[in-house]
Amino acid sequence: MRITETELILPALLFISENDGITTSELKEKLTELFQPTGEDAEILAGRSDSKFSQKVRNLKSHDTLERHGFAIYDPGEDPSSEGTWRITEHGRSFLERNIENIDALISARLNYSEALDTIIKESDQGRNIHVIDENLVINEGSRQNRSSSSYERSDRLRRAAIEHYRNEDGHIRCCICGFDFLETYGGRGRDFIIIHHEKPLYETEGVERTAFLEQAVQDVKPVCPNCHSMIHRNMNETLSIEEMRELINP
Repeated sequence: MRITETELILPALLFISENDGITTSELKEKLTELFQPTGEDAEILAGRSDSKFSQKVRNLKSHDTLERHGFAIYDPGEDPSSEGTWRITEHGRSFLERNIENIDALISARLNYSEALDTIIKESDQGRNIHVIDENLVINEGSRQNRSSSSYERSDRLRRAAIEHYRNEDGHIRCCICGFDFLETYGGRGRDFIIIHHEKPLYETEGVERTAFLEQAVQDVKPVCPNCHSMIHRNMNETLSIEEMRELINP
């Protein structure tokens, strides 16, 4: 899966906030170490020493990505032979603090959160907060490690709503890919045991009526067993869709 320029915004702001006066080259090194780009992102550009990933980092400056939203200021300095430096703005620091919980979601699972982050930025420009729902949090229902209680509660509500949506009248909920039924196989011990898989990024804006959010969100998640879920995400550069998984087991 390719890393998008949009996905670099929050981690870049984090590094800028921790390293006042950081250069683009230093930022590139830190982001490269963090994301460890592979595949197309690691390819060297023709006639250049930069990789495609490095160019995306440089585009944060050339496209005015951070400055356009008022997140950071680039100071070119007085010496034209030296690199300029980045400094985070108060608006950027506030944006980072409000969305710090989303950085882990953007990095760890390597899911495509670009759509959600685009919305975060747009809503931030309008003075509103928005929260990414992290799939790992939904799966690990009992774990609150490094997560805010509000994120846990949002994800727990979504999980419960999804189970209610997909459970049949007899209380069974099957993997939508292979059809495995934990209740049928393990009896009561397997009741409601399932992974709720996000088919696309989910996000909730502050002020959105809770019922309306859940009704929309459950349409974008699917029940899958742990085996199928592991296969969906086995290759970090190629997340399979539900249909692609079904074709694998039923060619």
